[in-house]
Amino acid sequence: MLTSLRLRNFRCFEGVSIDIGPAFNFFLGANGEGKTTILEAACVLLRLQSQRSSSLAPVIQIGKKFFQVSGKFEEHELEFRYSTLRRRVKFDEIEQRTLGEYLRIGRVVSLANADVELVHGGSEARRRYLDFLGAQIDGTYRPALRAYERALRARNALLKSPVPRAREVVAYNVPLIEHGRVLLRLRIELARMLAPWRHGLTSALAPVVKNSSSDFFPAPATISGAISSGRTANQSVYVRQLSVHIATIWNCSSIIYRRHSLPRKGNREQSRWQ
Repeated sequence: MLTSLRLRNFRCFEGVSIDIGPAFNFFLGANGEGKTTILEAACVLLRLQSQRSSSLAPVIQIGKKFFQVSGKFEEHELEFRYSTLRRRVKFDEIEQRTLGEYLRIGRVVSLANADVELVHGGSEARRRYLDFLGAQIDGTYRPALRAYERALRARNALLKSPVPRAREVVAYNVPLIEHGRVLLRLRIELARMLAPWRHGLTSALAPVVKNSSSDFFPAPATISGAISSGRTANQSVYVRQLSVHIATIWNCSSIIYRRHSLPRKGNREQSRWQ
């Protein structure tokens, strides 16, 4: 377990050091004093990502150029330093070129009031939840996600240029298809893994619901199919519409955690996620 935590230029903390006990640990204070920030720092140290934000740039304290979190997990010393120009990860005081060994050390389960957005909010919160979970369960998830996001940002930058060059935009088909397929497959697997847990919680919270099921509904078209369909159109139209194809698939390929009642059959109520 995590036994110590040190923050530097991390949100409201310019510098703080915390010792963590072996049992329950409570942080008491008024609103805005940094209780949630301490929990976020522990998550960033162990997983190199925040449970509160999709980007780490806002975590840097206003007026500073970087943040640093470090601490001790069991017998290992961990350190993560982040700036908009460079990231540095140290494991037992040795800088790491790859993150595999570092990320195998700890796991994080985050519970917060904002989690209600998984049910009532938009698809972005649910995608972020699946990404956070997938990166901890499957070692291929995080690299695929990062590669997909890099290709997507580069392609979108080309589309925003005054005169988009179709050949350069099309060059990003391969990485988008390759990594997009991996993410789609892993998200389907995650949905299946979550199904028994959801069923158990549904039974405990709503005993009257005797039968329920969970399903993953991806977009009607595959990523490769959407991109390929664009090739049959005029190239200038294709350049403008390619982002719509991908964005539609990316938004639809997520789980909506709302329960929809279907027509009753006798006394049996059916429900599904879509």
